[in-house]
Amino acid sequence: LSIDLDTGIIHQVANAFGPATTDVTGGAPGCLAWFNGQLWVGLWPSDSTDGIGKVVRCYPGVDTTWTVDTSTLEGWATSMLAFQGNLYLTMSFAASGNARIYKRLTTDGTYSIVENGESTGNAHFAALIVYSNEIYAAEYHSSGTDIIRILKSTDGTTWTVDRDVAASDGGVITGTPLFPGNGLVYGSDLYYSFRSSTEA
Repeated sequence: LSIDLDTGIIHQVANAFGPATTDVTGGAPGCLAWFNGQLWVGLWPSDSTDGIGKVVRCYPGVDTTWTVDTSTLEGWATSMLAFQGNLYLTMSFAASGNARIYKRLTTDGTYSIVENGESTGNAHFAALIVYSNEIYAAEYHSSGTDIIRILKSTDGTTWTVDRDVAASDGGVITGTPLFPGNGLVYGSDLYYSFRSSTEA
């Protein structure tokens, strides 16, 4: 849905997501991004089956249906963001694949893996954000060796650990690491939220 802030009128953007024959299938909207003049949506199928990651796009107010950009990514998209002229997606793990960060080239629309994570324990990347001309993402894994860390990249291709949250800040509850929330730039600083380190 979109809202006109001048009139307060709410409009549905293109066709709905759901099981009806006129709906977009493949999951519920999970994350949004504005990229190349279009609204992009990564779907959450609530299923870790390989090769079902789906991304759709449309021109709001112009298109009445969504265009499928891809439906064969591993896992499903947890966040999306434009960086240096290309689109980036963080992904959950798939049944037999790893959590991943994908890059979609504007030049030809191809998707490529630029970072691999773990393949079990709800492994995923999330919370993409651009800060000080670099792109950041949170990484999570809870199985065997717990992972909670923040990665960054200057070019979107080579990623390094900017902070190992598990090692530097603790926060593991009986083998369960902190679940990442989101990233936010406020003033001149970057903030990341995580689940509480103590049980509520």
